Parts: sequence; structure tokens; C-alpha cells
Amino acid sequence: MDKAEMKYFLLLIIFSRFIYCYRSQKKEINNSQ
Repeated sequence: MDKAEMKYFLLLIIFSRFIYCYRSQKKEINNSQ
């Protein structure tokens, strides 16, 4: 893997983790209401 591919791969991981956290926070908000 070259550096450009590694950069996109890391962005993909960070992006998916961000979405995962965002979705779990929305679930907590729905449960608290």
C-alpha cells in the first residue's frame, strides 16, 4: 500500500467510527425520552 492509499484507509476508519459513535448517541437520546 502506498501513502495515498494509507491516508484514504485511515480516513475511512475514522469516518466509520464517527458514524458509529453518532448512531449510539442518538439511541441513548431516544431511550432517555
